[in-house]
Amino acid sequence: MIKGLPKILFMVIIALVCFTEVSFGQASPLAPESEGEPFYIGPVFGYNRVMHNTNKPAIPLALDEVPCPSFENGSANGYFAGVSVEFMIGKAANSKSSIIGRLLYNTFPSYFEQQGDDLPTTVNIAQSDGTVVPTETITSINYLNDITYSTVSFDALFKFNFVNSGNFGIGIVAGPTFDLTMQATEINRLKLVSPDNALLIQNPALVQERGWSYPDGKTLQFNDGDITNAAGLRVGLKIGGQIEYSFKKFMVVPNIMYNLAITELSPDYDWRVNALQIGVDVRFAIK
Repeated sequence: MIKGLPKILFMVIIALVCFTEVSFGQASPLAPESEGEPFYIGPVFGYNRVMHNTNKPAIPLALDEVPCPSFENGSANGYFAGVSVEFMIGKAANSKSSIIGRLLYNTFPSYFEQQGDDLPTTVNIAQSDGTVVPTETITSINYLNDITYSTVSFDALFKFNFVNSGNFGIGIVAGPTFDLTMQATEINRLKLVSPDNALLIQNPALVQERGWSYPDGKTLQFNDGDITNAAGLRVGLKIGGQIEYSFKKFMVVPNIMYNLAITELSPDYDWRVNALQIGVDVRFAIK
């Protein structure tokens, strides 16, 4: 994981904005009346509604004798930030189409929670005198998994405006995205929910042989680390719409896109990460 990456991207954005401000005030002394077509560059930021779809057993490793559900659908909120550059196709004044490149830092987290069956289990029952007594009783257990997944992403998008009226435009955008994995980790565990006075009976063999842990009396933690066989590269397809508000020296572009996974986060569990992405691009004209 590159921990300082968001700060680096933020510094790049500030530098680009400063560069565009300087560029606005500088004309070519050699050809003051000759200006080429502009391209547009500036910061990007927005919100990710993230959806993970998988078929991952709630208890890892080969415990076929232990009945347990699988994690299937998880979700959480993330964000993205970075820079974009746009090259108009044809004359900028009346162009309806363009090529857009975006370099982004994305977070695609998720949270899974799956309720287990209520089964007779031997647990420690806390007594009023502070002691515990092993007792077989009906217990309720939840399986939980917190996912941290972040990437550096490159989008290559084609834009077409079907409405182009003065300083206002409405268009569609589509194209591939390539996501380099920065972090893909999980905190996978089970939690004893009821009875309230019940505690798990700790098994030292699970700690020594499997590396599991007991963070507290009601939790058995399977993994706090990397997702098994997580892919280093995610490939997706983005499609969505945007609105352009053009001003003298810049444009503001609110947009919404669906980011559909083509490749898997982990082939072991048919694990795919999709996202609804809502954001704003601010682009400054550079000639």
